Amino acid sequence: MEIELPRYWYIYGEALDEHALNGDFYHAPAAKYWNGQEYIPVNGLSEWEFAASASTKAAIDDAIDWTVEQLGQKNTDEITQFQFDHLAPNEFIRTLDALRRWLDRTDYNQQSTLGDFEPGLKSTRRVVETALDRLEATYPADDYPELYKLFLQWHRTVKALLEHDPDYAVVAEFLDSFINALSRVELRFHHCQYIPDERIRAWEADRIEAKEMFRNTLRKRRMSLLDTNGETSQSTVSLK
Repeated sequence: MEIELPRYWYIYGEALDEHALNGDFYHAPAAKYWNGQEYIPVNGLSEWEFAASASTKAAIDDAIDWTVEQLGQKNTDEITQFQFDHLAPNEFIRTLDALRRWLDRTDYNQQSTLGDFEPGLKSTRRVVETALDRLEATYPADDYPELYKLFLQWHRTVKALLEHDPDYAVVAEFLDSFINALSRVELRFHHCQYIPDERIRAWEADRIEAKEMFRNTLRKRRMSLLDTNGETSQSTVSLK
């Protein structure tokens, strides 16, 4: 039985749409032992006060039992990885997340292994190049057409960033800007369930702003590369 919980795919996996819920039955203070929030029912609230059938309540109990058994002892990073490994909508999204997590945990000056891409000892440059090749091959252009042209520009720009002693902190930041734009422009529209129409309309307005913000970020990064490397450099050629 499907529990009609309003949710959508976003930057770090599937997210609950709190705006679509009646907030009278819970509060969400900052969590004490992890980043984010914890959700606590208001005092004195009984499960029998909810207008749900016995079968729905049983399905909720089963979902809670499964979640606690599978994820109860995992930290937030492990839960995030579990989502992408088992629930990500496509290979493109899994590859993006694998690259993001690898850059987050890598000492850029050391050789590192990344089993998500290829076995063996790889340089940071090789790992990022391998990921870029896979991203280009797996981008679902028919499903995510709004951001496709900007993705191609972003892809070429990252390739240019990898030349001439790259700063991988900049590469990681630039990757985050793309993931943020992809989430706001494409992912939450195509991978959502039980989202009210008024929320979709609000997302549509935000989609326009997010796309323009990313376009500006991309333009500034490309201009910075051109200024740094000069008009005759290989980076200039690769950006065209």
